[in-house]
Amino acid sequence: MQVIYIDILFLTNTAANYLLLLASAKICDVYTLRRRIFFAALAGGVYSVFAAIPTYDYLNTLAAKALSAAVMALLTFGFRKAILRLYCVFLAVSASLGGVVYAVSLGTDGIFSPPGIRSLALSFLVSVAIIAAVFRRSGKASAETHKVHISCFGKSIELTAFVDTGNSLKDPLSGAPAIIVSTADLKPLLPGELYRLVSTLGPAEVLEALSGSAYADKFRLLPYSAVGVENSMLLALRADVKIDGKPSPQTLIALSPTNVSDGGAYSALMGI
Repeated sequence: MQVIYIDILFLTNTAANYLLLLASAKICDVYTLRRRIFFAALAGGVYSVFAAIPTYDYLNTLAAKALSAAVMALLTFGFRKAILRLYCVFLAVSASLGGVVYAVSLGTDGIFSPPGIRSLALSFLVSVAIIAAVFRRSGKASAETHKVHISCFGKSIELTAFVDTGNSLKDPLSGAPAIIVSTADLKPLLPGELYRLVSTLGPAEVLEALSGSAYADKFRLLPYSAVGVENSMLLALRADVKIDGKPSPQTLIALSPTNVSDGGAYSALMGI
């Protein structure tokens, strides 16, 4: 009887899911937060554990596996117009990895033996290279980015914003949307002393420090929630904003203390 160690099964599948989802995003040139990939990979790892239990044998059916992959894709990428393509790429990368692992694990006598770390790494690289060569020919998801022009304090900057379906940040009073930009990327726009304050103090502390100054009416607080973050606040800047050359007078600029782009391709996040 084959012995399956649940912890090893969970960790191995979670790691594989993370790499497969990350590879799918890179192949399609689509940005998504790493924490969304992580939680989707965790969900896949939990699924693999239950699928190994005889009582839940129905989880090993093709329909159940397809549904599990769909859930992981949605957790990672959200509902967007390219989701079907992303789902297909994720399935293709997964299937390719499985095929390559099986191929490299066959001995000369045709008997399958469990692959080692080197075999798994080689299999992953080969499968990603094959799928990337096929799917990158169909183009990149450039329609999901916009040019954002921000003017304030007599200065202007232009950033590339990615449309993140998971970003629903708005002013709760006016309903005005907010574009999330890292504080570091706003440095060219902010006066030196003001940048020092917003980059070193918390949002509420910044408002307190600016009370009575000429900058006070330029900022407000926005309630903010995300995966692993509840009831937090972001500092928001009132500025002249243009999106793809069109004025967007109600849009706020929310200052993020961390970089909003994993690879540097985008400097801002905006909702749909």
